[in-house]
Amino acid sequence: MQKVTCVHKANIMKLGDGLFLNTCKRVAEQEYGHTGIEFDSMIVDNTSMQLVSKPQQFDVMVMPNLYGNIVSNIGAGMSLLLFSCVKLM
Repeated sequence: MQKVTCVHKANIMKLGDGLFLNTCKRVAEQEYGHTGIEFDSMIVDNTSMQLVSKPQQFDVMVMPNLYGNIVSNIGAGMSLLLFSCVKLM
């Protein structure tokens, strides 16, 4: 089963990210509810921590551009760290 995670900061950015989160929820229910694709939402702060500690939980992540930059930088840092560890062995 695949899962789509909506990454947001709706707890603080109530209008912009609140609208984004509500739209993600609506699309997940109306367009993909019958497909068996699981939907989840996560605040960007927690997403950053979860991405480092348990990255296998994410299949597809949907987020505004700013959070995409943050998350992709974390991913790049993780791959650089993994490459450095493999190189040392």
